[in-house]
Amino acid sequence: MAHGLEMTGAIQDEFTKAYGDKISFWRSDLKDSSEQKQATVDQQIDEVVQKLSEGPVRIMCHSLGSVRVERTVAAALAKEPKLADNLHNLELIFVSPAGFFEGITRDLKLIHRTWRGDLSTLTDPVMRHLPSFERGIDSLAFVPIDQASSADGPSEIVPFADRLRQVFPDISQEDSTYRLARLDPTIDYSQTVSSTDQAKLKMIDDKLRTIGVRSELQRLATDETTALMELNKKKPEIKKLVSDRGQLLAPYLLKAFMGEYNEGGEGETATVPEAKPNVPETKTRLQRAKELGREFWADDSTEGQRAIQLAQGFLGVASMTKDILDMKPLQQARELQAKGATIRFFVPEYDGFFNVKDIPEGLDSNVTVLELTMHASWYFRPEALVQALKMADANPRG
Repeated sequence: MAHGLEMTGAIQDEFTKAYGDKISFWRSDLKDSSEQKQATVDQQIDEVVQKLSEGPVRIMCHSLGSVRVERTVAAALAKEPKLADNLHNLELIFVSPAGFFEGITRDLKLIHRTWRGDLSTLTDPVMRHLPSFERGIDSLAFVPIDQASSADGPSEIVPFADRLRQVFPDISQEDSTYRLARLDPTIDYSQTVSSTDQAKLKMIDDKLRTIGVRSELQRLATDETTALMELNKKKPEIKKLVSDRGQLLAPYLLKAFMGEYNEGGEGETATVPEAKPNVPETKTRLQRAKELGREFWADDSTEGQRAIQLAQGFLGVASMTKDILDMKPLQQARELQAKGATIRFFVPEYDGFFNVKDIPEGLDSNVTVLELTMHASWYFRPEALVQALKMADANPRG
Protein backbone atom coordinates (compact mmCIF):
# COMPACT_ATOMS: atom_id res chain seq x y z
CA MET A 1 0.00 0.00 0.00
CA ALA A 2 1.43 3.38 -1.01
CA HIS A 3 0.16 6.91 -0.73
CA GLY A 4 1.33 10.48 -0.67
CA LEU A 5 1.58 11.15 3.05
CA GLU A 6 2.81 9.23 6.08
CA MET A 7 0.76 6.22 7.23
CA THR A 8 -1.17 6.71 10.47
CA GLY A 9 -2.03 4.26 13.21
CA ALA A 10 -5.69 3.59 12.39
CA ILE A 11 -4.87 2.60 8.80
CA GLN A 12 -2.17 0.14 9.71
CA ASP A 13 -4.17 -1.34 12.61
CA GLU A 14 -7.28 -1.97 10.52
CA PHE A 15 -5.47 -3.47 7.54
CA THR A 16 -3.21 -5.61 9.70
CA LYS A 17 -6.32 -6.92 11.46
CA ALA A 18 -7.85 -7.86 8.09
CA TYR A 19 -4.76 -9.15 6.27
CA GLY A 20 -2.10 -9.84 8.91
CA ASP A 21 1.44 -10.00 7.61
CA LYS A 22 0.24 -10.29 4.02
CA ILE A 23 0.19 -6.52 3.69
CA SER A 24 3.17 -4.20 3.40
CA PHE A 25 3.05 -0.44 3.95
CA TRP A 26 5.28 1.76 1.81
CA ARG A 27 6.38 4.74 3.83
CA SER A 28 8.47 7.77 3.04
CA ASP A 29 9.50 10.68 5.19
CA LEU A 30 10.94 13.89 3.77
CA LYS A 31 12.86 14.35 7.03
CA ASP A 32 14.99 11.31 6.12
CA SER A 33 18.46 11.81 4.71
CA SER A 34 19.11 11.21 1.01
CA GLU A 35 20.72 7.87 1.89
CA GLN A 36 17.70 6.80 3.95
CA LYS A 37 15.29 7.79 1.19
CA GLN A 38 17.27 5.84 -1.41
CA ALA A 39 17.44 2.81 0.87
CA THR A 40 13.65 2.94 1.23
CA VAL A 41 13.18 3.17 -2.54
CA ASP A 42 15.58 0.26 -3.15
CA GLN A 43 13.75 -1.85 -0.57
CA GLN A 44 10.40 -1.19 -2.26
CA ILE A 45 11.81 -2.05 -5.69
CA ASP A 46 13.25 -5.33 -4.35
CA GLU A 47 9.91 -6.12 -2.75
CA VAL A 48 8.08 -5.75 -6.08
CA VAL A 49 10.68 -7.95 -7.79
CA GLN A 50 10.36 -10.64 -5.11
CA LYS A 51 6.57 -10.63 -4.78
CA LEU A 52 5.90 -10.55 -8.53
CA SER A 53 8.38 -13.38 -9.07
CA GLU A 54 6.67 -15.54 -6.46
CA GLY A 55 3.06 -15.11 -7.56
CA PRO A 56 0.01 -12.80 -7.39
CA VAL A 57 0.58 -9.39 -5.85
CA ARG A 58 -1.79 -6.51 -5.26
CA ILE A 59 -0.53 -2.93 -5.04
CA MET A 60 -2.91 -0.22 -3.83
CA CYS A 61 -1.98 3.44 -4.16
CA HIS A 62 -3.70 6.63 -3.05
CA SER A 63 -3.27 10.14 -4.43
CA LEU A 64 0.45 10.86 -4.92
CA GLY A 65 1.12 7.19 -4.24
CA SER A 66 0.26 6.56 -7.89
CA VAL A 67 3.50 8.31 -8.91
CA ARG A 68 5.50 6.39 -6.32
CA VAL A 69 4.08 3.10 -7.59
CA GLU A 70 4.70 4.06 -11.24
CA ARG A 71 8.35 4.77 -10.49
CA THR A 72 8.79 1.65 -8.35
CA VAL A 73 7.17 -0.75 -10.80
CA ALA A 74 9.11 0.77 -13.71
CA ALA A 75 12.37 0.36 -11.77
CA ALA A 76 11.49 -3.23 -10.83
CA LEU A 77 10.80 -4.15 -14.47
CA ALA A 78 14.05 -2.47 -15.54
CA LYS A 79 15.97 -4.36 -12.89
CA GLU A 80 14.37 -7.71 -13.74
CA PRO A 81 13.02 -7.64 -17.35
CA LYS A 82 11.72 -11.21 -17.07
CA LEU A 83 9.01 -9.92 -14.70
CA ALA A 84 7.16 -8.70 -17.80
CA ASP A 85 6.06 -12.33 -18.27
CA ASN A 86 4.44 -12.28 -14.80
CA LEU A 87 2.31 -9.18 -15.17
CA HIS A 88 -0.84 -11.29 -15.26
CA ASN A 89 -0.17 -11.75 -11.52
CA LEU A 90 -0.20 -8.00 -10.86
CA GLU A 91 -3.27 -6.14 -9.63
CA LEU A 92 -3.09 -2.35 -9.34
CA ILE A 93 -5.75 -0.51 -7.35
CA PHE A 94 -5.88 3.27 -7.73
CA VAL A 95 -7.64 5.21 -4.96
CA SER A 96 -8.28 8.77 -6.10
CA PRO A 97 -4.93 8.85 -7.94
CA ALA A 98 -2.84 11.71 -9.27
CA GLY A 99 -1.51 11.65 -12.83
CA PHE A 100 -4.75 10.74 -14.62
CA PHE A 101 -5.93 14.19 -15.77
CA GLU A 102 -5.92 14.46 -19.56
CA GLY A 103 -6.27 17.45 -21.88
CA ILE A 104 -4.58 20.81 -22.29
CA THR A 105 -6.16 22.17 -19.07
CA ARG A 106 -4.85 19.37 -16.86
CA ASP A 107 -2.47 21.68 -14.96
CA LEU A 108 -5.30 24.08 -14.06
CA LYS A 109 -7.51 21.11 -13.24
CA LEU A 110 -4.83 19.80 -10.85
CA ILE A 111 -4.78 23.11 -8.94
CA HIS A 112 -8.58 23.37 -8.81
CA ARG A 113 -9.07 19.76 -7.76
CA THR A 114 -6.37 20.00 -5.09
CA TRP A 115 -8.37 22.78 -3.47
CA ARG A 116 -11.69 20.95 -3.74
CA GLY A 117 -10.37 17.57 -2.73
CA ASP A 118 -7.67 18.37 -0.18
CA LEU A 119 -7.54 21.94 1.09
CA SER A 120 -11.29 22.31 1.64
CA THR A 121 -11.28 19.42 4.09
CA LEU A 122 -8.32 20.60 6.20
CA THR A 123 -8.90 20.58 9.96
CA ASP A 124 -5.96 22.64 11.24
CA PRO A 125 -6.76 25.61 13.55
CA VAL A 126 -6.57 28.15 10.70
CA MET A 127 -8.56 26.37 7.98
CA ARG A 128 -11.19 24.86 10.28
CA HIS A 129 -12.81 28.27 10.78
CA LEU A 130 -13.64 28.52 7.07
CA PRO A 131 -17.07 27.02 6.27
CA SER A 132 -16.65 23.80 4.31
CA PHE A 133 -19.38 21.45 3.12
CA GLU A 134 -16.63 18.97 2.20
CA ARG A 135 -15.27 18.89 5.76
CA GLY A 136 -18.87 18.41 6.88
CA ILE A 137 -19.14 15.27 4.76
CA ASP A 138 -15.97 14.00 6.43
CA SER A 139 -17.71 14.57 9.75
CA LEU A 140 -20.63 12.41 8.60
CA ALA A 141 -18.22 9.53 8.01
CA PHE A 142 -16.46 10.24 11.32
CA VAL A 143 -19.59 10.21 13.52
CA PRO A 144 -22.48 9.07 11.26
CA ILE A 145 -26.10 10.14 11.58
CA ASP A 146 -28.14 7.03 12.25
CA GLN A 147 -31.18 7.71 10.09
CA ALA A 148 -32.83 10.13 7.71
CA SER A 149 -34.95 13.11 8.70
CA SER A 150 -37.81 12.32 11.04
CA ALA A 151 -39.88 14.91 9.15
CA ASP A 152 -40.25 12.30 6.42
CA GLY A 153 -42.24 10.09 8.78
CA PRO A 154 -41.58 6.71 10.43
CA SER A 155 -42.47 4.83 7.25
CA GLU A 156 -39.62 6.55 5.41
CA ILE A 157 -36.51 5.75 7.46
CA VAL A 158 -33.66 6.08 5.00
CA PRO A 159 -29.95 6.05 5.88
CA PHE A 160 -28.67 9.62 5.85
CA ALA A 161 -26.01 8.65 3.31
CA ASP A 162 -28.80 7.72 0.87
CA ARG A 163 -30.77 10.88 1.61
CA LEU A 164 -27.70 13.10 1.08
CA ARG A 165 -27.09 11.37 -2.24
CA GLN A 166 -30.69 11.99 -3.32
CA VAL A 167 -30.56 15.68 -2.43
CA PHE A 168 -27.10 16.29 -3.95
CA PRO A 169 -26.91 13.92 -6.94
CA ASP A 170 -24.68 16.42 -8.76
CA ILE A 171 -21.77 15.86 -6.39
CA SER A 172 -22.31 12.20 -5.50
CA GLN A 173 -20.40 9.75 -7.70
CA GLU A 174 -22.68 6.84 -6.90
CA ASP A 175 -24.02 5.31 -10.09
CA SER A 176 -25.72 2.02 -10.85
CA THR A 177 -22.93 1.42 -13.37
CA TYR A 178 -20.42 0.97 -10.54
CA ARG A 179 -20.22 -1.14 -7.42
CA LEU A 180 -21.00 0.72 -4.19
CA ALA A 181 -19.01 -0.22 -1.08
CA ARG A 182 -21.31 0.73 1.78
CA LEU A 183 -19.77 2.51 4.75
CA ASP A 184 -20.12 0.11 7.68
CA PRO A 185 -18.14 1.73 10.52
CA THR A 186 -16.45 -0.61 12.97
CA ILE A 187 -14.38 2.03 14.77
CA ASP A 188 -16.55 4.06 17.16
CA TYR A 189 -15.32 7.63 17.39
CA SER A 190 -18.41 9.02 19.13
CA GLN A 191 -16.91 8.59 22.59
CA THR A 192 -13.94 10.76 21.66
CA VAL A 193 -16.22 13.81 21.42
CA SER A 194 -16.55 15.83 24.64
CA SER A 195 -19.96 15.93 26.33
CA THR A 196 -20.27 19.64 25.54
CA ASP A 197 -19.63 19.08 21.84
CA GLN A 198 -21.87 16.01 21.82
CA ALA A 199 -24.73 18.24 22.95
CA LYS A 200 -23.94 20.73 20.16
CA LEU A 201 -23.70 17.89 17.65
CA LYS A 202 -27.10 16.57 18.72
CA MET A 203 -28.65 19.99 18.10
CA ILE A 204 -27.20 20.10 14.58
CA ASP A 205 -28.25 16.54 13.78
CA ASP A 206 -31.76 17.09 15.15
CA LYS A 207 -32.12 20.10 12.84
CA LEU A 208 -30.92 18.02 9.88
CA ARG A 209 -33.48 15.35 10.73
CA THR A 210 -36.32 17.87 10.74
CA ILE A 211 -35.72 18.98 7.15
CA GLY A 212 -38.18 16.87 5.19
CA VAL A 213 -37.42 16.35 1.50
CA ARG A 214 -39.38 13.21 0.67
CA SER A 215 -42.25 15.09 -0.97
CA GLU A 216 -39.95 17.03 -3.28
CA LEU A 217 -37.98 13.92 -4.21
CA GLN A 218 -41.16 12.00 -5.02
CA ARG A 219 -42.49 14.82 -7.24
CA LEU A 220 -39.29 15.08 -9.29
CA ALA A 221 -40.67 12.54 -11.79
CA THR A 222 -44.03 14.32 -12.26
CA ASP A 223 -43.39 18.00 -11.56
CA GLU A 224 -39.65 18.41 -11.86
CA THR A 225 -39.52 22.21 -12.16
CA THR A 226 -41.58 22.96 -9.04
CA ALA A 227 -40.02 20.12 -7.04
CA LEU A 228 -36.49 21.31 -7.87
CA MET A 229 -37.36 24.89 -6.89
CA GLU A 230 -38.63 23.75 -3.50
CA LEU A 231 -35.74 21.35 -3.02
CA ASN A 232 -33.20 24.05 -3.92
CA LYS A 233 -34.66 26.27 -1.18
CA LYS A 234 -33.75 23.63 1.40
CA LYS A 235 -30.28 22.79 0.07
CA PRO A 236 -28.54 25.89 1.54
CA GLU A 237 -29.82 25.06 5.03
CA ILE A 238 -28.67 21.45 4.70
CA LYS A 239 -25.27 22.59 3.43
CA LYS A 240 -24.88 25.05 6.30
CA LEU A 241 -25.77 22.48 8.95
CA VAL A 242 -23.42 19.90 7.46
CA SER A 243 -20.69 22.58 7.29
CA ASP A 244 -21.35 23.53 10.94
CA ARG A 245 -21.02 19.88 11.81
CA GLY A 246 -17.61 19.72 10.15
CA GLN A 247 -16.45 22.86 11.92
CA LEU A 248 -17.55 21.48 15.31
CA LEU A 249 -15.83 18.13 14.81
CA ALA A 250 -12.71 19.52 13.10
CA PRO A 251 -10.46 19.19 16.19
CA TYR A 252 -11.46 15.53 16.55
CA LEU A 253 -11.09 14.90 12.83
CA LEU A 254 -7.59 16.33 13.07
CA LYS A 255 -6.64 13.79 15.73
CA ALA A 256 -8.32 11.01 13.75
CA PHE A 257 -6.38 11.95 10.61
CA MET A 258 -3.21 11.65 12.65
CA GLY A 259 -4.19 8.21 13.95
CA GLU A 260 -4.29 9.31 17.59
CA TYR A 261 -7.45 7.33 18.33
CA ASN A 262 -6.80 3.63 18.66
CA GLU A 263 -9.99 1.72 17.88
CA GLY A 264 -12.09 4.78 18.57
CA GLY A 265 -10.28 5.82 21.69
CA GLU A 266 -12.24 3.49 24.00
CA GLY A 267 -13.60 6.18 26.29
CA GLU A 268 -10.96 8.82 25.59
CA THR A 269 -12.37 12.33 25.49
CA ALA A 270 -10.73 14.45 22.83
CA THR A 271 -9.93 18.06 23.58
CA VAL A 272 -8.70 20.95 21.48
CA PRO A 273 -4.95 21.42 22.14
CA GLU A 274 -4.16 24.76 23.75
CA ALA A 275 -2.60 27.35 21.49
CA LYS A 276 1.08 27.99 22.05
CA PRO A 277 1.95 31.43 23.48
CA ASN A 278 3.54 33.92 21.14
CA VAL A 279 7.34 34.02 21.37
CA PRO A 280 8.75 37.54 21.77
CA GLU A 281 10.76 38.69 18.76
CA THR A 282 14.20 39.15 20.35
CA LYS A 283 16.37 37.86 17.51
CA THR A 284 17.02 38.75 13.91
CA ARG A 285 14.47 37.57 11.36
CA LEU A 286 16.94 35.13 9.84
CA GLN A 287 17.78 33.63 13.25
CA ARG A 288 14.11 33.36 14.12
CA ALA A 289 13.28 31.79 10.76
CA LYS A 290 15.92 29.12 11.32
CA GLU A 291 14.62 28.55 14.84
CA LEU A 292 11.03 28.26 13.65
CA GLY A 293 12.09 25.76 11.02
CA ARG A 294 13.73 23.56 13.65
CA GLU A 295 10.68 23.92 15.93
CA PHE A 296 8.35 23.06 13.04
CA TRP A 297 10.01 19.72 12.28
CA ALA A 298 10.35 18.89 15.99
CA ASP A 299 6.79 19.84 16.99
CA ASP A 300 5.11 16.69 18.34
CA SER A 301 1.66 18.21 18.94
CA THR A 302 -1.28 17.06 16.82
CA GLU A 303 -1.35 20.36 14.91
CA GLY A 304 2.42 20.29 14.50
CA GLN A 305 2.51 16.75 13.14
CA ARG A 306 -0.41 17.41 10.78
CA ALA A 307 1.35 20.54 9.49
CA ILE A 308 4.51 18.50 8.93
CA GLN A 309 2.46 15.87 7.12
CA LEU A 310 0.89 18.48 4.84
CA ALA A 311 4.24 20.15 4.21
CA GLN A 312 5.63 16.79 3.17
CA GLY A 313 2.64 16.34 0.90
CA PHE A 314 3.13 19.67 -0.85
CA LEU A 315 6.86 19.07 -1.20
CA GLY A 316 5.97 15.65 -2.57
CA VAL A 317 3.67 17.27 -5.12
CA ALA A 318 6.51 19.56 -6.17
CA SER A 319 8.90 16.66 -6.67
CA MET A 320 6.33 14.68 -8.63
CA THR A 321 4.68 17.47 -10.63
CA LYS A 322 6.36 16.59 -13.93
CA ASP A 323 5.34 12.94 -13.71
CA ILE A 324 1.79 13.98 -12.78
CA LEU A 325 1.45 16.44 -15.67
CA ASP A 326 3.09 13.97 -18.06
CA MET A 327 0.43 11.45 -16.95
CA LYS A 328 3.02 8.75 -16.35
CA PRO A 329 0.76 6.78 -13.93
CA LEU A 330 -1.97 6.71 -16.60
CA GLN A 331 0.43 5.67 -19.36
CA GLN A 332 1.87 2.90 -17.24
CA ALA A 333 -1.59 1.67 -16.21
CA ARG A 334 -2.54 1.28 -19.88
CA GLU A 335 0.71 -0.54 -20.67
CA LEU A 336 0.40 -2.90 -17.70
CA GLN A 337 -3.22 -3.70 -18.49
CA ALA A 338 -2.28 -4.51 -22.10
CA LYS A 339 0.28 -6.99 -20.74
CA GLY A 340 -2.20 -8.77 -18.49
CA ALA A 341 -2.32 -6.77 -15.25
CA THR A 342 -5.66 -6.10 -13.55
CA ILE A 343 -6.48 -2.42 -13.02
CA ARG A 344 -9.07 -1.26 -10.49
CA PHE A 345 -10.27 2.12 -9.23
CA PHE A 346 -11.70 2.90 -5.79
CA VAL A 347 -13.36 6.33 -5.94
CA PRO A 348 -14.60 8.15 -2.80
CA GLU A 349 -18.22 9.13 -3.35
CA TYR A 350 -17.76 12.86 -2.71
CA ASP A 351 -14.11 13.18 -3.69
CA GLY A 352 -13.40 16.66 -5.02
CA PHE A 353 -10.00 15.67 -6.40
CA PHE A 354 -10.73 12.62 -8.57
CA ASN A 355 -13.92 11.89 -10.46
CA VAL A 356 -15.09 8.67 -12.07
CA LYS A 357 -15.24 10.67 -15.31
CA ASP A 358 -11.46 11.06 -15.08
CA ILE A 359 -11.03 7.32 -15.67
CA PRO A 360 -10.20 6.83 -19.35
CA GLU A 361 -12.22 4.49 -21.53
CA GLY A 362 -10.71 1.04 -21.45
CA LEU A 363 -9.67 1.31 -17.81
CA ASP A 364 -13.16 1.79 -16.39
CA SER A 365 -14.40 -1.80 -16.17
CA ASN A 366 -13.45 -2.27 -12.48
CA VAL A 367 -14.73 0.72 -10.50
CA THR A 368 -15.96 0.76 -6.90
CA VAL A 369 -17.42 3.86 -5.26
CA LEU A 370 -16.70 4.27 -1.52
CA GLU A 371 -19.86 5.52 0.18
CA LEU A 372 -19.92 8.84 2.07
CA THR A 373 -16.18 9.47 1.81
CA MET A 374 -13.93 12.31 0.69
CA HIS A 375 -10.43 12.21 -0.80
CA ALA A 376 -8.69 11.13 2.41
CA SER A 377 -11.55 9.92 4.64
CA TRP A 378 -9.99 6.48 4.79
CA TYR A 379 -7.26 7.91 7.05
CA PHE A 380 -9.81 7.53 9.85
CA ARG A 381 -12.21 5.16 8.06
CA PRO A 382 -9.89 2.44 6.70
CA GLU A 383 -12.88 0.08 6.96
CA ALA A 384 -14.14 1.68 3.73
CA LEU A 385 -11.12 0.38 1.82
CA VAL A 386 -11.20 -2.99 3.57
CA GLN A 387 -14.84 -3.40 2.51
CA ALA A 388 -14.00 -2.47 -1.09
CA LEU A 389 -11.07 -4.94 -1.07
CA LYS A 390 -13.36 -7.72 0.14
CA MET A 391 -15.65 -6.95 -2.80
CA ALA A 392 -12.62 -7.12 -5.09
CA ASP A 393 -11.64 -10.48 -3.56
CA ALA A 394 -15.11 -11.78 -4.41
CA ASN A 395 -14.68 -10.61 -8.03
CA PRO A 396 -10.99 -11.27 -8.87
CA ARG A 397 -11.17 -10.20 -12.50
CA GLY A 398 -14.25 -8.02 -12.60
